[in-house]
Amino acid sequence: MIKGMSEEEKMKEEKEIQYSNTPINQEIKIYNIIKEGYQRIKKGEIIEGKEYQEETKKSGWSVGSDLTIISMIKKYGISDKKEIHNNPIIKYQLEENNGIRNEEYCQKVISERIKYLVELITININDKSFHTIPH
Repeated sequence: MIKGMSEEEKMKEEKEIQYSNTPINQEIKIYNIIKEGYQRIKKGEIIEGKEYQEETKKSGWSVGSDLTIISMIKKYGISDKKEIHNNPIIKYQLEENNGIRNEEYCQKVISERIKYLVELITININDKSFHTIPH
């Protein structure tokens, strides 16, 4: 907390800290990392795998899926946040973060991984610019 903050600013900061690790906020963090990665790719920046993994680790995301996702983004663009929210891979990672994990669900996620990664991506062959589906 910064000295000289107003009472309102202090309360806002405390609330942000309190809610920063809820599943919804984890999903938003993941989405923002992916979105930022795509914007950097569009500018012609090269994203090092190691750097990207460090960014994703900070959000609580397991690094097992991040490079696959970033390679899909490089190829196709970015998906809609709602699709990410409903993605079982991300739900699984969030459950793992909260200490809930079972092997049956693990196998389901692995078997559906490619299908859902492909469904995550919105493709417009003529326009590779950032886009989302309105919801």
